[in-house]
Amino acid sequence: MKTKISWKFFAAGLLTAIAVMSLGISAFAASTQQTISALIGGIRIILDGQELHPTDVNGEPVEPMIYNGTTYLPVRAVASALGKAVSWDGETYTVYLGDMDG
Repeated sequence: MKTKISWKFFAAGLLTAIAVMSLGISAFAASTQQTISALIGGIRIILDGQELHPTDVNGEPVEPMIYNGTTYLPVRAVASALGKAVSWDGETYTVYLGDMDG
């Protein structure tokens, strides 16, 4: 009888620990997001005298933006225009331009 009770407590404790950990992860993820106000549209990119019309990996148009006085460009579109490969590492949130080794 003791063995069955201890397994029930173990299972309940394990489920509680998982629930608490998942709440902590959700709270952390929510704390890194924010709403911003940015200027989008009408920003042109000229590369070596030629206008660049940036697109995403699927060929859909993407827009540069200005946020807090800094202009942000779509990295894939600019790197592709410069002949550089682009890779994304979702685990480390890292963009690689050109060779990943060098």
